[in-house]
Amino acid sequence: MSSEETNISKANLTIRSVTARAVDAPICDIDSIRRELPCGFAEAIAAGASDFIMPDLMKVGGVTGWLRVAGQAEAASIPMSSHLFAEASAHMLAVTPTAHWLEVLDLGRAILAEPVQIVDGTVTARGPGLGLSWDEAAVAKYLV
Repeated sequence: MSSEETNISKANLTIRSVTARAVDAPICDIDSIRRELPCGFAEAIAAGASDFIMPDLMKVGGVTGWLRVAGQAEAASIPMSSHLFAEASAHMLAVTPTAHWLEVLDLGRAILAEPVQIVDGTVTARGPGLGLSWDEAAVAKYLV
């Protein structure tokens, strides 16, 4: 196992902190703590509840929210990985001082004109904006 991805709540933050120090596998906290903890990842980072964090760009407040969390991670020297949406997260990790792993769940392949491509273990952010272009015919199949 390379890491354990978990959802935490404020109620068990102290327990998670003790667990993170006691186990051999790295502990990763994902975006669900954004909903539970008013200061986002800051409280989990301060408590030492994880070895790295994985915000979800779509749930953490987009680019602005990502940059806030990246600042928290940098201040604590904690690695920051992405959670889903690899096409856009590749751009965000490129400007994340403590960038770690890019999580790739190729969910957009069916509707993207140019799906994410991994070459030699690397994904290159491409194109203007988020670098996404839709396969209009494929999108039309899913219209309701």
